[in-house]
Amino acid sequence: MKECYYIAEINLPNKSAYAVHVMQMCNALSKLGNKVTLIVPYTNLNILDKIKKNFAISNSFRIKSIFKDKKKFLII
Repeated sequence: MKECYYIAEINLPNKSAYAVHVMQMCNALSKLGNKVTLIVPYTNLNILDKIKKNFAISNSFRIKSIFKDKKKFLII
């Protein structure tokens, strides 16, 4: 089993085509038996289960947010 880190410039929740592509790629990598961590600038950690349900994610992978507060992200 390999560790994969996927870095994407998306904020979750998001329904853009790029966000769907990133989520499906992480799902496919984890389906192959890899330990996947998706790193994004900001995500609402309270609704991660809902996000995975909306994107039809069957395998589990971690989603890690760089910024904990959206206000700090907007300064950059």
